[in-house]
Amino acid sequence: MMKHSNAPTRVYSHIPYSILADGNFTRTCGELQPGITNLPPKIDRYTTSAGVLGLEEYNRRAREFVPQVCTEKYRHLCETWVKYNAHTELADELYGLDQAHSRRLKGAGAGLSREDIERLRRSGE
Repeated sequence: MMKHSNAPTRVYSHIPYSILADGNFTRTCGELQPGITNLPPKIDRYTTSAGVLGLEEYNRRAREFVPQVCTEKYRHLCETWVKYNAHTELADELYGLDQAHSRRLKGAGAGLSREDIERLRRSGE
């Protein structure tokens, strides 16, 4: 098989076209050999907002964590549902979860218009 590049020379590939038809691979240059590293061994310590945790504890907490918007109450609510139900108390609750940590949007709910958001932005300048 011969392949051409933009260079003024020809580039040869030693992979046969037959691999495309039957999936058999070409000869290898031997078994994989173990590598080396000059890095120090890994330490089972991860600094998180909850302090320093080991990998097992870190993974346990990650498995147990469920964001509030993913709880059963909000599970099937998507952007289309919110579009047609923005006036409901449930939509306000859902938006409130994301707005809880916002300086300007906290408690604003799902019924914000573009003008409302622009007004809030200008009021913070």
